Amino acid sequence: MKIYIKNLNFDDVKLLQVKLKSKQISRENYIELYSEEGMFNIYKNNILQLKIIDGNINHIEMEKYNLIIDNSIIKKNQVFSIPINHSILNIVEVKYKFQYNPCEFKIKCLEKANGLLDKYDKSIELLDFYFECNNDISNNYLIECLNEFLSLLN
Repeated sequence: MKIYIKNLNFDDVKLLQVKLKSKQISRENYIELYSEEGMFNIYKNNILQLKIIDGNINHIEMEKYNLIIDNSIIKKNQVFSIPINHSILNIVEVKYKFQYNPCEFKIKCLEKANGLLDKYDKSIELLDFYFECNNDISNNYLIECLNEFLSLLN
């Protein structure tokens, strides 16, 4: 499941990125394609067609933040060609995680021409940010896990 923080802004995300630097677990580059035939990812020379299965959307209010919990599922099927007419986004996705926390914080950005994600570069366009956790986590434990990340903003 994806968890979005409704009242978290881009400046908060930049601050989290700096404070979580030692917790970075991966940085991946891939291509997102959009066409009338659907959405596709190209990652490590594999073409994956994405199918979104809508799930329930839940809302949880915390003391300082409001959560939007998206239980949708994204199915990925390998395909061997892409539609002729499509739009392309070059993506850099950075993941952060605390050692015993089941949630990851993910930041998706448009890739720069030189491929570097630099916190001081104002030309990087932040596309999306969210937490990702297992679907079987309880709301109380979820809030506890997210607070570990969000406490860095204080």
